[in-house]
Amino acid sequence: MADIRLIRVDFRLMHGQVIANWLNQVDGNAIMIVNKQLSKDPFMNNVYKMAAPKGVKVSIFDLDTALEKIKSEKYTSNRKLIVLFKSVTDAKEAYEKGFPISELQVGGLGSGPDRVQITNQIYLNKEDTDKLLDMNGKGVKVYLQAVPKESELSIDKAAEKVK
Repeated sequence: MADIRLIRVDFRLMHGQVIANWLNQVDGNAIMIVNKQLSKDPFMNNVYKMAAPKGVKVSIFDLDTALEKIKSEKYTSNRKLIVLFKSVTDAKEAYEKGFPISELQVGGLGSGPDRVQITNQIYLNKEDTDKLLDMNGKGVKVYLQAVPKESELSIDKAAEKVK
């Protein structure tokens, strides 16, 4: 089975916090980005792969391919994975299709209409909150945490701020 060190929702996907902080924090050596649009964009695939530190493998898959790969000994061998989803919807769909999510970190969701600021970098709306609460109710530990030095905030506590 895959050695998944962190599963994170972050609309920015792979950026400085993920590279500088979370890879070291969880001792990761590979990043799997699960996003249909990016998986079809060879230019952006290369951009993300070039942005990774030396020795860190970056893979970008659509959900069905990610499900196959995460179960493949050939793919997962020697990989200590950080899995990134761009949206709560993507993460919930993956969970419902059988992607092995026991914990889900929400690390970055931008502002917008009907979104409430929960932390400096995380804004939730009712739709995302309901999806996260549903996953949490089914046994997934869902929490908000942008960077390692911040304390985890449970989705239950965060949901109190969303009407």
